[in-house]
Amino acid sequence: MKVLKNNKKIIMVILVLIMIAGVAITLTTGLNWSLDYSSQERLVIVMTNEFHMNDIHDDIDISEIRTIVDEVFGGVQTHIQTGDTIPHVLFITARTISEAQIVSIVDGINELYGVEVDAEAATYVISVANVRGRDIVRPYLLHITISILLILIYAGVRYRKVGPFKVNGVIIGMLAGTQLMFLSIMAITRIPVGRWAMPIVLVLFVLASMKSMLILEKMNETAKETGEESQGKK
Repeated sequence: MKVLKNNKKIIMVILVLIMIAGVAITLTTGLNWSLDYSSQERLVIVMTNEFHMNDIHDDIDISEIRTIVDEVFGGVQTHIQTGDTIPHVLFITARTISEAQIVSIVDGINELYGVEVDAEAATYVISVANVRGRDIVRPYLLHITISILLILIYAGVRYRKVGPFKVNGVIIGMLAGTQLMFLSIMAITRIPVGRWAMPIVLVLFVLASMKSMLILEKMNETAKETGEESQGKK
């Protein structure tokens, strides 16, 4: 039992250190946002009207354009899109795009497809502002808040023998601790925070809620047993 308790203490200390380190990195360096959420530049290449980017899927694999772009940007994260309504337009998104990179990409496309796209006349760059973290969370904030209030009310009624302070402490501590651990891991490992992050946050929210209910169930059983023992002694 002592070994088990010591192991739990060691694990708790490690978790606390991870969270402290994660918060420190987040406050000083910030998270590593993916290209979807970072400030970016989007290169628009207008091909000749006779050339349709939809043909890529039939005649030439899109990976060939990806190869050109990767060579130009040196493996830096980029996105490549073709126009849905304007099939002769190609979009290439990166954090920054220089004039030299534009020329290199256009030269590669001209050579690949046998077209003559003018790097100056047929291209332009659009600057896109970064997405703030609070803007990502905002659509879910009301639903999460309502869910937390309902959980607290339900748990307060069901586990009233445990006491309101303990009930609220377990639920809020579990929910906050889980999300803080996830944030800390993302900050320390520098994994790019992308569109997949919010679904994981919601899954962790559900799992933490379920875990807190299990903890409160055990605490409630202990409170009942303690109450029954007290009555028995009387």
